[in-house]
Amino acid sequence: MSNDRNRPRAVTSLAAAARTTPHVLHPDDDPRVAALRAAIAWLSHELAAYPATLPDRPVAQEALSDIDTRAATGHLTAPTLRASLLTVAGALGSISALALPLTALRRAADPFFPGH
Repeated sequence: MSNDRNRPRAVTSLAAAARTTPHVLHPDDDPRVAALRAAIAWLSHELAAYPATLPDRPVAQEALSDIDTRAATGHLTAPTLRASLLTVAGALGSISALALPLTALRRAADPFFPGH
């Protein structure tokens, strides 16, 4: 009987672990990762080429690098992706010259969020 009581707890623990454990995603296995990394590369390239001084440029570059590294290594989670996207949007969202690659990044990230 005590085994029956442990069973739901174990299932609950496994379900909780599944929600918090990073999914291992590789570009070869998941086209979403390849699309996300391509969008990161485009925005990073356009940001590097943007001639004006941007006080938040290093913040955006670090966030983009973080997303790319996590995607490449399979440690990309929705909460970390969301936080990095908010950082990038906050740093670059008002720069109209970067609107297209920033929109491409957002669209490439959309499939990683539940319900999308």
